[in-house]
Amino acid sequence: MRLLVTLMIAVLVGFIPRPSAAAVVEADTITYHLQLPKDYDAKKLYRLVVAVHGRNGTGQFADGEAKAFWARGYDVIVVGPNMPWGTGPGKDKQKDGHAAMEALLKDVRGKHKLHEKYVLIGFSQGGYFTCEFGPKHEADLLMAVYYGSTAPGSWLPKGLPVGGACGSMEAFGPGIKAWAEKTVAAGGYAVSHVAEGAGHTVTESMRKMSIDLFEKCHKGLHPRVLDEVNAKFDQAKKLEETQKFKDAASKYKSVLATKGLPDDFRKQAKDGQTQAVLSEMGKTNASIVETWDGSRKTVVAGLTTFPGVLEFRKLLDDQRKPFRGSELDAFFAQAETASQVISHINIHMKDVDAATAKGGKGPAQKLLNRKLLPLLEKIEVAEIEAALESHLKKLPEAVE
Repeated sequence: MRLLVTLMIAVLVGFIPRPSAAAVVEADTITYHLQLPKDYDAKKLYRLVVAVHGRNGTGQFADGEAKAFWARGYDVIVVGPNMPWGTGPGKDKQKDGHAAMEALLKDVRGKHKLHEKYVLIGFSQGGYFTCEFGPKHEADLLMAVYYGSTAPGSWLPKGLPVGGACGSMEAFGPGIKAWAEKTVAAGGYAVSHVAEGAGHTVTESMRKMSIDLFEKCHKGLHPRVLDEVNAKFDQAKKLEETQKFKDAASKYKSVLATKGLPDDFRKQAKDGQTQAVLSEMGKTNASIVETWDGSRKTVVAGLTTFPGVLEFRKLLDDQRKPFRGSELDAFFAQAETASQVISHINIHMKDVDAATAKGGKGPAQKLLNRKLLPLLEKIEVAEIEAALESHLKKLPEAVE
């Protein structure tokens, strides 16, 4: 009977989904634990999570973080470096934590397809390292989290979301909470958590704080952008309750709401939404990202050189085809408006030049300005604005 029960347990355990076992990888000057999702696909793009252990720890610390991310269904690759202050092989090979991290990132990026920005999480000594490494690499990070260490003092990041957590039996709690509030007041985004009854360890509630923050960051939007977008969306719902609006807004709400965002967040919101739309289209067209990049560059180049109205219209129609009906078609609509600006300049500058030769350019210039101003106000894509610069320089005075 005991043998039968043992066999039944073994069979049942076989049906429980488990994460793939971590492999220990040796890089140039460091070793690290590598956690790949069970359905890992070498052709797929993943988000990288780097989990840094505390003093006398090893890269195996990353295993707990991997399970937490995978439990929420996120496709991430998690690595745990054996840092100089640990017990792993890295201690004898590398004395500098920064150099160890650079070696790790170079090795991982050379072997896997990864998003540009990665997540950095550190515990104890690794938490101190995160708060010291983060300020120097804000542009490379999607978010940073420190567990069981003091708050990072004068560093108040505005563009990098940060989370801090510790146990209630540690002395760090008040400082972490105060730092998060100060960061938010300075225009950044920070969250904090104190795990009740916990000592110097990482609890599930701490990891929940990290995953909750990741949920706000992983699509590429800054959490402050997301919060403001949602607030604008809630306002919009009160104004219009038709089913058609709900369907459109639920799919593309960040684009619908960007008009009311501060200037420094508007571009992030639009860039994030562009990636979301491309990701959706990529389910049926694997090369859509390359198509988008190529089409955009071709259209901008065409605006810069402007071969002529008919030639540009044909070029625009060819590049626009894959994106008609999607929100990305707005880019091509603005390019078409820009072509009208160039056409007006080419046609009416002859009148302006003729009037200038006679010493009375005023009326002709004002007529051209009246034609150009409404068109220029519709254009807000930086690449298209830049392409128009060389054409606008032909004007004897600015369009106002």
